[in-house]
Amino acid sequence: MLKASRSLYSAKFFILLAFLMQNTIISIYAESPSPSIDKVNASPASMTPPTIYGPEQNAEQRELFQAASQLLRQGDISGFKAKQQQLQDYVLAPYLERDYLLDRISLKNRQAIIAFLEKYADQPVTIRVRSKFLHLLARKDQTFLFLTHYRPTGDITLQCHWLRFRFKTNEDRQTILEHAKQLWRYGHSRPDACDPVFQQLKLANQLTDELIWERLILALDAGNQGLARYLTSKLSKPLQATGQYAQSVIVNPNRLTKDLPSDINQTLIASIAHIVVRKKVWSNPELAVNLYQNKSPALNFSDAQEQQIAQTFALALASKNHPLAAHWLAKVDYQNADELVLRWKLAHELRQGNWQALREWLAQTPPPANAENDWLYWQARVEGELGNHAGSLELLKALAQRRSYYGFLASARLGQAPNLASAPYPFDNAQIQSLSYLPGAQRAFELWQLNRFLSARREWNKLRQQQDSLGKKHLTALAHHWGWHEQVIFGSSRSGLHDNVAMRFPVAYQGELNQAAKDAEIDVTFPLAIARKESAFMPDARSRVGAIGLMQLMPYTARYIANKAQLPEPSKGQLIDPQTNVQLGTRYLKYLMDYYDGNQVLAAASYNAGRHKVVGWLPQDGTVPVDIWIETMPYKETRNYVKNVLAYQQIYRSLMGKPENYFAQLVAMEIARPGQD
Repeated sequence: MLKASRSLYSAKFFILLAFLMQNTIISIYAESPSPSIDKVNASPASMTPPTIYGPEQNAEQRELFQAASQLLRQGDISGFKAKQQQLQDYVLAPYLERDYLLDRISLKNRQAIIAFLEKYADQPVTIRVRSKFLHLLARKDQTFLFLTHYRPTGDITLQCHWLRFRFKTNEDRQTILEHAKQLWRYGHSRPDACDPVFQQLKLANQLTDELIWERLILALDAGNQGLARYLTSKLSKPLQATGQYAQSVIVNPNRLTKDLPSDINQTLIASIAHIVVRKKVWSNPELAVNLYQNKSPALNFSDAQEQQIAQTFALALASKNHPLAAHWLAKVDYQNADELVLRWKLAHELRQGNWQALREWLAQTPPPANAENDWLYWQARVEGELGNHAGSLELLKALAQRRSYYGFLASARLGQAPNLASAPYPFDNAQIQSLSYLPGAQRAFELWQLNRFLSARREWNKLRQQQDSLGKKHLTALAHHWGWHEQVIFGSSRSGLHDNVAMRFPVAYQGELNQAAKDAEIDVTFPLAIARKESAFMPDARSRVGAIGLMQLMPYTARYIANKAQLPEPSKGQLIDPQTNVQLGTRYLKYLMDYYDGNQVLAAASYNAGRHKVVGWLPQDGTVPVDIWIETMPYKETRNYVKNVLAYQQIYRSLMGKPENYFAQLVAMEIARPGQD
């Protein structure tokens, strides 16, 4: 069943395009009075639909396709075949062939499978059939057929079968061995299919102690003791004692402070000690510092290892606000330091209020990549705190011209309206129209209409790969006309369309978000900004930890909020539905805001990191300026998340015609514990 919300974009995007098509060269969302969320879909009745491929084409075939798929799932093959016959000219006809073949992968049916793979070559429609066929050929030891139909894949099992069969051909053997070494270098177990490949490394005398030790370190670093024991047994006899000692050090790190047995390779154990102290400083800083300071004299770290230890200790201790943070921060070579270490040096000085020291450090430390705005803002804050108000104003004026979290903070401090720095791109409508009729574009669109999101993305990504830089830009414009928001957001970033602001920040799922925000009694731009950050408006988005949908709700959170609101408990599948997801996600935002006395900054941080974590980051007494509190949050992900959500909310407010600077309330905000005066 197609989602009713699909129809929402048709009026907006196609009527908008009709207006823009009056000229050959068009600019998406040229500068004009910003629409409110209620006016986004408004359009003059005189406009006519464009000629770009869209939802009005193939509507009947779409319904037939769904019916055919349903018959196939039900096992009604004759009914399926009848429908399939009617869809021979439909762009998704190959997907019916694929779905039919997927349940019929066998050597007996190999001619039909091979014909399908050859007919559609490397099109995305072949991916699942090819994978299933290759697994069958590997089990049946069909060397020639496997090598003929293999294509590069992320499937490690298939990669190992490919190497195994290539060893049989004995062609370019050293290249095959090098590929096998790449698969070997991994801290976890590999599939059984890789065992014959690694055996070939051994037979070629290339499974050396050095290579085994390299993987042993990876296994110990990953906490995989079982694999470490196995790898130790594969070391040569003289090194097995060292491998066993390395394992014992992981279990009992205090052994590093004892004298090493005479049969232990000191250099190799030093590499293990280097891993141990850097891991331990995160969970037990006192133990890590003690291990480092009292390690066996026989354990000598290289200069590179010493600097890595200094950076890791500085990073871990600063993020924990540990008393020893300043000591380790002083050991870091900031001209060669990682970005995170630089940021935590900044955060540490801010937390301590060391404005003069921060001024000197910022002056001699180049900003990390893409962090010029960050450095400029804090230089301005430093000058203001030290009484150089003229210097601070000059820096803020330069920064206020930029569209960013820090730029918006700067404009608010100056009492100015935020600058979106929007520069619409001059798209060629003829090229957009031409792209829309490419078979790959049509397949992607039809699959997206049918909610076959994974296949739609594969088709779209394949199409993008085939375009030059200009074509990629125009594909992004095509996705915008269709209302395929995720591809507009991702495509704008990848194609350099950073300044096409209104296109990058679509007011998506207006009906659902408007109603949910109204019910929860919060500003609609808050959940809108959250949804854009969480999922880029992908309704089927799923995270590695199990969050689902537009607002990336965890199932247990969704159930909790549903019970509090006396709503039906949703299943995981129901959380993919935009209306259900934003209804519960917006109510969850309201729940967090209520807990924090209406503070959206703390609510956004809690939405990402969890309320209990954020409460632990609040000052024990007194207050902290909000910009400093955000900059010193322990989690990098949450720091960036909050900055982005706040900036997105400002952008959406500006696009909706709300003139006030949302960040004005932030520059005056102090963070305190809930209920604290």
